[in-house]
Amino acid sequence: MQGIAEAIKYLYQQFILRDVVAYVAPGAILAACLLRLHLGGLGAALNFVKEIPPVAYVPIYGLLFTMGLGIQNFGEIIKLLKEHTRKSDKIRFNKLQDFHRAVLSREVATQMMDEYREALERTRERIEIKKYASGNIALALLMAAIAMSLTKISTNSASWSILVIGAILVVSLIRANRCQAKNVEIWEDGVLPNHRREN
Repeated sequence: MQGIAEAIKYLYQQFILRDVVAYVAPGAILAACLLRLHLGGLGAALNFVKEIPPVAYVPIYGLLFTMGLGIQNFGEIIKLLKEHTRKSDKIRFNKLQDFHRAVLSREVATQMMDEYREALERTRERIEIKKYASGNIALALLMAAIAMSLTKISTNSASWSILVIGAILVVSLIRANRCQAKNVEIWEDGVLPNHRREN
């Protein structure tokens, strides 16, 4: 039992479980819907999935993760999902840096304090992952439901639904790229002066 707990802890610390829950699962929901629309039915989609060779699992994981990221950013574009509730990205990153400084403070270096710091960081990450997972999965289900509903209304709408969702994901990922580039700039501009002051 201890071995299983340690394995789960390792996977969690390496972001694998967090990525699966927050990004791969929503991507898989939407991908399954699009596959069903493209192949014309659930049976055909399941047969297609069964035929996928194991060597393709890694790129598929990457594709599903990327779709989940696109879903999240689409939710932020339409103001349905929030990245954070601070007044600006700069304030958000300053608070995150303050949190990390507090957690990593070396004033008390006991094993109990190290465990407490680790618990604080895991708690913050769990809150974050619940935020991402709940929003991303909800939006993936909503997008899938809309796409499926449109195909019930019109027989030729399956291809259009796939194209529209693909375009939405592309635009969302371009927006994500620009936002993350800005976030890196804000993070670096905040971290470097603080590092110089501490040294």
